[in-house]
Amino acid sequence: KMNELRARVDRCVTDPGTAENLKPWYRYACKRPTFSDLYYPAFNRDNVTLVDTADTHGIERVTADGVVVGGTAYALDCLIFATGFNVGTSGIHSGRLPVRGRGGVHLLDRWRRQGPRTLHGFTSNGFPNLIQLGSLQNASSVNFTHILDEQAVHAAALVAAAEADDALIEPSPASEDAWLAVLAEGAPDHAWFHAECTPGYYNREGRGRPNGPIAYPHGAVAFHQLLEEWR
Repeated sequence: KMNELRARVDRCVTDPGTAENLKPWYRYACKRPTFSDLYYPAFNRDNVTLVDTADTHGIERVTADGVVVGGTAYALDCLIFATGFNVGTSGIHSGRLPVRGRGGVHLLDRWRRQGPRTLHGFTSNGFPNLIQLGSLQNASSVNFTHILDEQAVHAAALVAAAEADDALIEPSPASEDAWLAVLAEGAPDHAWFHAECTPGYYNREGRGRPNGPIAYPHGAVAFHQLLEEWR
C-alpha cells in the first residue's frame, strides 16, 4: 500500500526532489491517511516551496517578512502555527486536573502502582461519582465523535440511575477485575506495529505502547451493545 502511495507522489509532483521529500516512509496507518486531490499538485505551483527542516531541527527564526531555515530566508504573507497537540490525553490522565478519591488517594498514583482499573472505562472504585470519557478501557473508532456521543448517553444513564436510587456511582473491585479480564482476553499484540512506526502518538513518540487492556478489543458496535444490555 505504501508503495502505491509513494508512486502517486511521483505521478502528481513534477520536481523529483520535492516528490522524494513528500514520500511517506513508514507503515500504512502509522500516521492518519489524508485524502485530497489538491494537496500534492499544489507543490507544482510557482508560489509553493516545500522546505525540509529535518537537518536544521526546525525553523531558525521568524523575521518581519517570513522565516529563516538553514540560513535561507523564505518570504511569507501569513505564518500559521500548526505545531501539533496531544491526542487522547485528558486533563485527568496527564495530571493537569488532579483527582483525589477516598482518603485523599490520587487517581494517577493508584494507577501507577497497579495499572488503570475501571468498569467499562467510565468509573473506578474509590473515586465515587467520577465519570471519565475517552478510549482507555472503553471503545475506540475512527469516528470518535460517535464514540463520544455514545459515552454521553451512558454517562447520563449512570447519573439518572444514581439519582433515582439516591446512590453513588462507583464500581466494586470485583467488577473492575471482571472487566479487566474481558479486555485482556482479546487484547491484540500491537508491539510489532508500534516498532515499525515513526515517532507519533500511536507509539508514544517512539517509546512504544505497553500491550494489554487499553481498549475494548471487539469493536465499538459490540461495545455499545454491551453497554446497552448492561444498562
